[in-house]
Amino acid sequence: MNVEVDVVNDEELALLHLRGQWKTKEWLLNNGMQILKKDKFICQGCGFESSPTPEHPDGLMIPINREHSAYLPVTEEGHTLCAFCFASIATNISTGFLLNDRREDKKIGYLVKIPLKQHELNLVTMLCNAIIYQEDSASQDYFEQSLVESARSFMLALKGNSSSVNNSLPFPDVSEEDYMRAVALLPNDLNEFRKKALNQYRWLPNYEAWGELGAYMAKHVLQSQVSQLLDKVKKAITVQEGS
Repeated sequence: MNVEVDVVNDEELALLHLRGQWKTKEWLLNNGMQILKKDKFICQGCGFESSPTPEHPDGLMIPINREHSAYLPVTEEGHTLCAFCFASIATNISTGFLLNDRREDKKIGYLVKIPLKQHELNLVTMLCNAIIYQEDSASQDYFEQSLVESARSFMLALKGNSSSVNNSLPFPDVSEEDYMRAVALLPNDLNEFRKKALNQYRWLPNYEAWGELGAYMAKHVLQSQVSQLLDKVKKAITVQEGS
């Protein structure tokens, strides 16, 4: 499945979907789990592979139907996405809304301009997020502190690009979230204009808002896939530090 920056039509419902509320409706849960099992809990956007647990049988992955206004799994036909790939195709909620209802929560993510493709960025940041939050996973620390700090520095360096995006938006004094909401309101016959407006950007997660996800993936995914994933992260961090 091709993952590029996009917007979702039903913002309120899509935010609930991202929060996992699809699991509270039996028919959505049944459809969603069929999709996740079909895809073996592998994100069809970036290729990240999660692992289900008794507490989280969904593996914190998200089943979607791209035809639905909020990407809800209204049928058993659909795709599995990780949270970051879902957020990438719903940037009108993932650049401005809070992940939870508590006042102290952080922004979900930012718009950036970098040469990586969106699915590549999502995979690398999913891995970095898990490395950063391994200390919160109540499991053995598999990574040296130097790599944890490198992963954090890598994420912060990418975040630094977000300020230039805000300054380059075509309308003065308009935030990135307001711009994305405006793009989402464009009628379908202006899809080409919408694509042109969106394709120049990438979505970047704010790792400070994704601690629960990172700790889960550190405990239930990185421990079983540590060697092959570590090589990918080290390569990405080396490229970023050398640029």
